[in-house]
Order: sequence, then structure tokens, then C-alpha cells
Amino acid sequence: MKYAAFFRNVNLGHPNCPTKAQLEAAFVIAGAESAASFLTNGTVVFAVAFGIEPHDVLAAAHRTLQVECGLREPAYIRAVDYLVGLLALDPFAFVERS
Repeated sequence: MKYAAFFRNVNLGHPNCPTKAQLEAAFVIAGAESAASFLTNGTVVFAVAFGIEPHDVLAAAHRTLQVECGLREPAYIRAVDYLVGLLALDPFAFVERS
């Protein structure tokens, strides 16, 4: 299953923030099957095998990033399927587009 982790106030490569490589590696080391970040805002999508708790992967990755680069910002995760469902609701459908 795939999950998205969202870190608050993270710009990859800035002080006390991981690089793209550090961020992705922290999740793989923590037990994710794969991890890919995009943009520079600290959002990472990772996959876990059946029976692996995504919150445990996030917690372990976060501890690694604290040690490696001093990251202290909190993070939360959501299942990618959940996020796809939110998009399907089209919450801004009522907004007029010009």
C-alpha cells in the first residue's frame, strides 16, 4: 500500500532539513519498500509491504532524519487511496474559473 508523508516547514537541502537523497533513504532504511519525494517541500510517497505499519516507518524515518540533519518538524501520513478519494470529491467545483 502507498502512503504520503507530509513534513511541516521543510525545504529540502536547507539548514536542519534533509536532502532529497536523505529523505528517501530514511524511509527505505525504516522499512519502506520504496520512497520518492517530489518538489522540495518534504513530501514523500512511500510503499510498505502487507503487515508493515506505515506509522512505524514514519517514526523510524523521522528519528533517522533528526540524527542526520537535525530535522525537528512534525509529519503526518495519509493513504494515497484516501487522497485520491478527496480529489474525486472536487471540493472547488463551485468556484468560478475565469
